[in-house]
Amino acid sequence: MLKYNFERAFRARGIEKPYRFLRQSGVYSQLASKIHNNAATTMKLKTLEHLCLTLHCTPNDVMEWIPDAKDKVADDHPMTKLMRNDKIFNLTQTLNSVPLDKLERLEKIINNEIQNIQNET
Repeated sequence: MLKYNFERAFRARGIEKPYRFLRQSGVYSQLASKIHNNAATTMKLKTLEHLCLTLHCTPNDVMEWIPDAKDKVADDHPMTKLMRNDKIFNLTQTLNSVPLDKLERLEKIINNEIQNIQNET
C-alpha cells in the first residue's frame, strides 16, 4: 500500500507543531488534521507540490510503500526505495545534544557536506 507519511519530513525540518505549520502554510484545516494524524489518503497534486516546496523535499520523501503480503517484488525494484524503516531522525534534537563549544565545528562540517552534495548534481 502506498501512503503519505509527512512525519519524517516534519521531524527533519524541526517542525514541532505540524498542524500549525500546515495551517500557516495555507493548507485547509481538515486536510491539515488528516496530514498531522497520518490519515491523509488523497490530496490534489497542487497541494502536494506546495507542501514539497514548503518542506524543501520531493513527493518520494513524504510517501512510503508498505507491500502487501501477497506482493512479490525483487529487492532492487524501484518501489523498495519508498519502504521506510522505523527510524525517524530528528536533527533538531540531535543538534540540541551537542555541546555549545562543538557547534561551530559541526556547522563547518555540515556546510562542507552540503557543498559536496550540491556539487554532485
